[in-house]
Amino acid sequence: MGAAFIAAVSIYDTLLVFEFREGIMEENPFCRYLIQLDPDTLVFFLTGKLLGTSSVLICLVWISLFRPIWSVVVTTALVIFQSSLLYYLQVVDTYSVS
Repeated sequence: MGAAFIAAVSIYDTLLVFEFREGIMEENPFCRYLIQLDPDTLVFFLTGKLLGTSSVLICLVWISLFRPIWSVVVTTALVIFQSSLLYYLQVVDTYSVS
C-alpha cells in the first residue's frame, strides 16, 4: 500500500512538471539540470524520474523480502516524505503563484 502511494505521488509530481514545464521552477537542482538539457520534451528529466522512482520501489521490495521489519520503517519514512511533497505541491505552491 505504501509503495503504491509513493509511486502515485511521484507520477503526479512528474505530470505537474510536464504540464507546467513553461513556467515551473523546479526546486531540485539535479532535476532542474535534467530539464534544462531538453526543455521541450523533458526526455532526460522523465527518464531520470522513472529510473529514480523505479529504483526506490525495487529497493522497497528487496528490503521487504529480506528485512521485513526494516521495510516498515523505510516505507513509513518515504510515505511521510511523499505526503510532505504532496502537501507542498497542493498547498504551498498554490500560494506562491499568487
